[in-house]
Amino acid sequence: MAASALRLDEEDAIKHTWSRFSNAWQRGDVREVAAVFDADGDHRLLAGGGRVVQGRPELERAFARAFAHRSGNCRRTLNCALTSVRFLQSDVAIVDGTLTFGPRVQAEGRALPAGEEPFTAVMRRHDQGWSIAACRAGSLQAQ
Repeated sequence: MAASALRLDEEDAIKHTWSRFSNAWQRGDVREVAAVFDADGDHRLLAGGGRVVQGRPELERAFARAFAHRSGNCRRTLNCALTSVRFLQSDVAIVDGTLTFGPRVQAEGRALPAGEEPFTAVMRRHDQGWSIAACRAGSLQAQ
């Protein structure tokens, strides 16, 4: 397979990981959201004062707390648009993109904003596909 075709296949596999993340986030599926991260993966939580959570158990707890503020018919969406993928090695990539949240809703007396936030992630390829080793999101630009 030509190098450019292989690169496109790998980029599609990376996009698939972000699609899994987005779909699980929209469903409020804590386990599946955490499953797209490496077992020791980490994520900086903007809502938690910029605290970095590491490992699937801690990620599950953090996302469970975040999803607890949703009502059953919350209809929140999360779209992940990738703007660049740079392969550092055949199995390590830096990914930049934008997370778009919506719509703005009130849940349990709390405003859940709509808007966009940029992100950068380090991703690794394993036998079962690409996973997120580390993710850093920027500030939400409210719509």
